Amino acid sequence: MATNTRQLIDNAEARCEVTNQTDAQWTVWVNDGRQRLRDILVRTDQSYFESTDTTQTTVASQEDYDLKSDFLRLLAIEVQDSEGDWRSLQPYRHGDRNVLRNTPDPYVNIYGPQFYQLKGTKVRLLPPPTEAGRTIRMRYVAVPTAMKSPDAVGYDGSTPGSTDILIGIEEYFKEYIEIWAALQARTKLEGETLPLERMLTRARERIMQSAPQRDSNHPRVLGSVSGYGFQFDPWSW
Repeated sequence: MATNTRQLIDNAEARCEVTNQTDAQWTVWVNDGRQRLRDILVRTDQSYFESTDTTQTTVASQEDYDLKSDFLRLLAIEVQDSEGDWRSLQPYRHGDRNVLRNTPDPYVNIYGPQFYQLKGTKVRLLPPPTEAGRTIRMRYVAVPTAMKSPDAVGYDGSTPGSTDILIGIEEYFKEYIEIWAALQARTKLEGETLPLERMLTRARERIMQSAPQRDSNHPRVLGSVSGYGFQFDPWSW
């Protein structure tokens, strides 16, 4: 199955009985609803979306590295140590930043940065790398490509895989997008919105209740894994 922008707009119009808005305006509401749907799906932590990998290389003494422009949510950051093994970085508390910056060089030379913190459009790695050329691999969920209005140049609502077509999990939960768009139309015209608000709440509850069933073998409790049983203690040096 697949649903294109035209079908989403038609369904939204039917839900709210509003037919005097342009396709361009409806598409704005549809894309807003789609982004909100993705936010909800990502927050369930059920890995609904295929992750994107990007790599960078360390620069000696440089702490901050750019996030990709389509970055939505971080899944993991890894760095290669001196032996070529990948090591997962852990988030650090702001109050620990100076302790990490003062980590002895021998440790950093072997393991490289071991902690991170998101800083706006950048990610900060600590301890600062002491050498250039170490590979940093970031895995993240990307912001969806905006769907085009049916009256826009280049619209293609019939080709499988087109950015103007919903497929997969977003298509399965498309009612959320339609209800959100319908609610915005009613709000703009200062019409009755309570029924649509209730429908939106039920659609959100359906998403949340369905999430735990995505993987029937998913463990209820996960233990932490530490390679070789190693834990870094900056005070031990």
